[in-house]
Amino acid sequence: MKLAGSRSLREQVQKWLAPDVTTPIRIAQYGRLHLDGTWFVLVEAAATSGPCSMYFFRHSDGSWNVYPPAFGSGTIYLSNALFVNTFP
Repeated sequence: MKLAGSRSLREQVQKWLAPDVTTPIRIAQYGRLHLDGTWFVLVEAAATSGPCSMYFFRHSDGSWNVYPPAFGSGTIYLSNALFVNTFP
């Protein structure tokens, strides 16, 4: 059963990378963030204009988004999505 307004990983990849027969996609990396265990997936699309990669993060409600869930104020996520710094 699909909840109204839910965001599956597939829906997010379709929205942001618009893959088709000429622009295949692949999962380049997946895992969990060190501090809070949030799942992330790095998806790569091989477009004719050059490769494009995006991180997707799973939220506690089961949705996938291009931004990580916040777990504290002053949180900064670095581009490799594996290290997180928090400031008081």
